[in-house]
Amino acid sequence: MSIKRITISVPAKVASRIKKAAGSMPVSAWVTDAIEERLNDAELEQQWREFYRDVSPSRKDVGRADLMFQTPDQAELEQRRSVMSAAASSSTLVCSSRSTSEYGR
Repeated sequence: MSIKRITISVPAKVASRIKKAAGSMPVSAWVTDAIEERLNDAELEQQWREFYRDVSPSRKDVGRADLMFQTPDQAELEQRRSVMSAAASSSTLVCSSRSTSEYGR
């Protein structure tokens, strides 16, 4: 890999933060890693948008995919919400059926 030297200017506070974050690592190596990560993330995001546009997933598919990529805590919370929502719907139906039977309808 060839190396090209460039000069950048950053605010003094940013320079201090960079040096602190780099620790014992050479600043140029740390900055290179940070920039490569940012560029790779942007490239992956662009590829994802293109894929998503080409595939055109349904809302149901998107919901299933979201559940697969949630952390265990998020998935558990979503499952509890779903159960509570179903229970609320079911109790509404029970209350409705009682009130109609009480009035002989």
